[in-house]
Amino acid sequence: MIWAIVIPIIVIVAIPAILYLIGSCLPVKHTATVRAQIKAQPADIWAIITDFPGQTKWRKGLKKVERSADKNGHEAWMEDGKGQGKMLLETVEAERPRKIVRRIANEKLPFGGNWTMELEQAGIGTLVIVTENGEVYNPIFRFVSRFIMDQSGSIRKYLADLEAHVDKMNAEKK
Repeated sequence: MIWAIVIPIIVIVAIPAILYLIGSCLPVKHTATVRAQIKAQPADIWAIITDFPGQTKWRKGLKKVERSADKNGHEAWMEDGKGQGKMLLETVEAERPRKIVRRIANEKLPFGGNWTMELEQAGIGTLVIVTENGEVYNPIFRFVSRFIMDQSGSIRKYLADLEAHVDKMNAEKK
């Protein structure tokens, strides 16, 4: 009878401890890169990805984007999305229409990092390359990020939403 109480307690304590231990052995920083060929010119892609409030029209799960006070002398925007909550993003570099770097500017999140989005002319379209230089501070979240979630999943979703939006715009032009 006592084992019916002891075993669940051991499991409840042991599993998080094991996840924490494994997560502590993983590097805090990671890099993920995803590429997509989009059927639009770099200037058109640039206009779409830098219209931050307009992204609610094409990014699934993004509910609201509002301009925030500048951060470190750079423009900043607060995104509110399903599953991610509110996230402050600072534009730390912009080379129109070739490259933009946006950094997570929330200081109290269990993760951080930046996305570098590069646009290269490729035939009649644009090669969009997104590189995430991420950091996951909490060891349990680090374990989940590495072994359960796809570290490039949010980039893949972003690019799929962007491509679908551009394809819809192209179809409406015809």
